[in-house]
Amino acid sequence: MHTPRRRGRALVTSLLCLALLGAAAPAALADTPEEAPGHGAPAAVALPDTLQVTGVITITRADPATDPSQEGVVEVSLTTPEGLVLPLEVGEEVIDASGVQAAVTVSVPDAVKDEAAAPTQDTTGDAGPSAGDSSSEGASADPQVEALARAALVTETALPTVEITPTQESSTTRAAAQASTHTFDVIYLTSPTGAAPDRSAIDRLVGNLGSYYKAETAGKIAAATVGNYRSEPMPASSDQVNYCLNPAQRWQWAAGRFGQTMDHYRRTPSTHLLVIQQNGACPSFTAEGLADWSAAATSDSGGAIWLADRGGNHGAIEHNRVFLHEFGHNISLGHSGTLDCTTATVPYLDTRAFTEGSGDVSTPTNPDCRQAPYGDRADSMGFPLNPISADGQPLSTPTSLNSIHRKRLGAIPAATIRRVTRSGGAVQDIDLVPSTSTSSTATRLVEVVHPDTGKVYSVEYRAGQDRDARAVYAVPSIAAGISEAPGVRVLREVEHYHDVVTLRRPALAGEVPGNYPWLATNSTFTALDGAFTVTPTAQSLTGARVRIAFAANPAEAPAAAEPPAPADPLNPAADIKRLWGTDRVATAIALAGEAPASPEVILATGRDFPDALAAGGLASAMLAPLYLTTSTGALEPAVLQALQAREARRVTIVGGTGAVPASVEASLTKAGFKVRRIAGGDRFQTAANISREAMVSGPGVDRVFVVNGMSYPDGLAAGAVSDVARSVVVLTNGTSMPAATRTFLTKDRGQRILAVAGGLANTATRSAGFAPQETYVGQTRYETAKLVASRFLADSSRVVVASGTNFPDALSGGALAAVNTGVLVLTRPETLSPEARAVLTHKDAPRTVRIAGGTSAVSSAVETAIRRALN
Repeated sequence: MHTPRRRGRALVTSLLCLALLGAAAPAALADTPEEAPGHGAPAAVALPDTLQVTGVITITRADPATDPSQEGVVEVSLTTPEGLVLPLEVGEEVIDASGVQAAVTVSVPDAVKDEAAAPTQDTTGDAGPSAGDSSSEGASADPQVEALARAALVTETALPTVEITPTQESSTTRAAAQASTHTFDVIYLTSPTGAAPDRSAIDRLVGNLGSYYKAETAGKIAAATVGNYRSEPMPASSDQVNYCLNPAQRWQWAAGRFGQTMDHYRRTPSTHLLVIQQNGACPSFTAEGLADWSAAATSDSGGAIWLADRGGNHGAIEHNRVFLHEFGHNISLGHSGTLDCTTATVPYLDTRAFTEGSGDVSTPTNPDCRQAPYGDRADSMGFPLNPISADGQPLSTPTSLNSIHRKRLGAIPAATIRRVTRSGGAVQDIDLVPSTSTSSTATRLVEVVHPDTGKVYSVEYRAGQDRDARAVYAVPSIAAGISEAPGVRVLREVEHYHDVVTLRRPALAGEVPGNYPWLATNSTFTALDGAFTVTPTAQSLTGARVRIAFAANPAEAPAAAEPPAPADPLNPAADIKRLWGTDRVATAIALAGEAPASPEVILATGRDFPDALAAGGLASAMLAPLYLTTSTGALEPAVLQALQAREARRVTIVGGTGAVPASVEASLTKAGFKVRRIAGGDRFQTAANISREAMVSGPGVDRVFVVNGMSYPDGLAAGAVSDVARSVVVLTNGTSMPAATRTFLTKDRGQRILAVAGGLANTATRSAGFAPQETYVGQTRYETAKLVASRFLADSSRVVVASGTNFPDALSGGALAAVNTGVLVLTRPETLSPEARAVLTHKDAPRTVRIAGGTSAVSSAVETAIRRALN
């Protein structure tokens, strides 16, 4: 499904998403001056290659100003207890850690080091605070962390993460209270010629939000109030700060005006900071809103929100509906869009998967489908419409949330949700009340389970009644202009960020040509693969009858008799098997089960990738399969049982105790295993130490691969060929060469072939004065993996196929290749990548293929494509 763009090196403005977080708990307003105090020049600080910082991981989302089909931007930051904000460069795996306090080790790019070490000008007067100036009384930041935050902001650099270790759960991860009142500290920033609204208008804005969400959450949010309110001119910017283009700095500054830090608003339940910016205050910044977002948030979470007050035909500030949208992000809601696959010819189960392209550009795997990320006009989490009359009054009421969002907030009782599967009958008729109903017994939401994939399609009825009686889709004069109307809707939740899409259907005879997000009576939604249909057979103001019809189960139909294919000794039948488990640990166990018998095994953390990247060479040298653990206590029983079942005698742990804790080591020792640990001061030294051990443990190493240690794809491909290429792996820090790796290449490599995989590693290696004899650099991770695999394909015995968008299953799959003279190819989850197909169908490719992971990692459609390609 559509995933918002994430910028690697980005303006810190990009802590974005059309969401707003609200106010601080009512406390005495800090005695802050009208102008920010002056600050002495920050001291020059020498920063190390890596630095560990503790704080709360926050995801911020930003939305376009005018175009519902435009992509939003998602950025990640770490907020320290002192109020410092550090932009982070991470993978999708951070989503589950959002809203959680963690110890984050970051790599410090050279540009940030240079800025921190350079003497700076004294920024005084109204230029605003330094990176840490918004900290509350008594808080004192570590000088290195403060310098890191300042330099990252000034250079607009996102810091690559080396390791993320949760230290405790955030207050936002607990179950939400039965009823909570949300409080907002509000600051209104005026344009040079503008005036701020009075307190009563802000009270109405926040009060309207409370009333809306009280209804949408069935009372879990009781009300919303203003704690403190102040207005000021937009603060001036300088070389050190840019309040117009940098929301992180603007939020820090605003928090300081209330005597608080951003940590206070992000960790205190039901407490928000709201920054409203008057039209004209920052002409160059055109977004409508920004907000914090967390996968772990609940209906009583807090956070930060930025809101544009456009005025004019947008109406008075108290009618602003973007505020409703942004607040939804604070309490975990994603966007509501539409997905149109009505002209699609390639069935992939109504999900638009985006794949890596050049820079930030993403392209759909099925170009026949069109998605509008904010295109649902019947939901406040879509593109908020607020038609205004000539006298400035709204012509409609805010639309209700869709049923998936309301279910997430606990507002739809379980007794009113009907789960429909094929086992319940090929045709099922269900009576459905409007989604805005308050009934505790009638069916308000139908969940259709796809018979093959298990994915859930939600069916709701938007009748234009109750809270939606004057919503835009229910007002004919408005709805006609946006192709909306009451009706049954089919929705899907996407894989990331809790976004939802409404699936469109083609026009009926007599309708204006187009594709509609609602089902009229006797119109039909059909899943792209034809597995089921949804057809409303009757609709009224009080309810709808919906028919769910499943296609015949192919397994139940008699198979047509086919003559057996003649044996072809030159093209034997392919041996294709999927190896997977219920989670990354179980999948690793399944993959390790195909490794040759050996008394040796390797154990690495499954929570991060660096330590396991270099483990391929060691796995090959010792014929040792790789197992993963995510435990913070004793080793998982399933892993222990697997080790005992294969009669392992020695376990080699790769990584320090921060990755695989001492308690896991102790449980192995107690179970009778010999245990050793290979680690280092950081990921680079750990990789070098692992490779040294591989060089003395195996039959001989001919090649040293250098890969980027700040990302996993290139390292997975290189590590997987450790057996067939007789190689080991060492790591770079992006485009720089760490001391540990330089030492290994200088003193330990000897006359072995020097190979690099990936563009960043190639730059680092050559910049450090080394001359690689083999270079494998593709335009994408998929192409780099193809280049590596193709080089050693003729000597390999199997191909392992793994997802290129997440690392856990690929780590284990690469290790399986490393002990079985195999190679690894990467694919997109929903469609077989052309690069993987090219390797699988090459004349030298082996006929043994293993798919690493379940269908959420590598879909059934990809498996089918593999089988068709080979058979």
